[in-house]
Amino acid sequence: VAILVKDLFSPVIYALVAVIMKWVVVGRFVEGLRKDTEWEKFRYWFMAELLPHKDVCEVSKIVGAHYYPMTLFYRCLGMRAGERIFWPGTPLDVDGALYDLLEVEDDVTFGSRTKILCHDSQEARKVSICSGAMVADNCFVLPGTTICANALLGSGSVGAGDYGENTVSIGNIQGSLGGQEAGGGLALVEIRALRTRSE
Repeated sequence: VAILVKDLFSPVIYALVAVIMKWVVVGRFVEGLRKDTEWEKFRYWFMAELLPHKDVCEVSKIVGAHYYPMTLFYRCLGMRAGERIFWPGTPLDVDGALYDLLEVEDDVTFGSRTKILCHDSQEARKVSICSGAMVADNCFVLPGTTICANALLGSGSVGAGDYGENTVSIGNIQGSLGGQEAGGGLALVEIRALRTRSE
């Protein structure tokens, strides 16, 4: 039914049907170990097929990628989304469309082409992006990551683990800590710089 609607009507109508089918057929995803059952495998497969990233992109072209209608759309898919979020021009690529496991608080800013994983082959884990945080372009955020209030994850970074409040993180999960003058005081800057192969 959903594929027929997708072929005959606009992406917005298809998205509405996808939302209904998500809640009627699939239900809510929760954190924890993935059950080794046929039904659980079907739920993950069906959700990924029902709303692939390219269809989310089509919706964003119609309603406006950066604006409140995208917040409403994500909420309908189960995301806990706050207010005044600046969504990326290319919508978030949430692997498997597991929006239930993504929490984005107020005043968060996203760069484009970020991919977020909330699960792997064994476990589903929540990703949290707290108030005032920024996730820059081309980031890859792994399951269980928490980006705390006013933290910044720099362009091209791999996000894994917890990022403290008011920190700036660049690169992958390796690196060191340093300080930087900001606003008349010393702000903690966490630099997770990419390690070279020679190391």
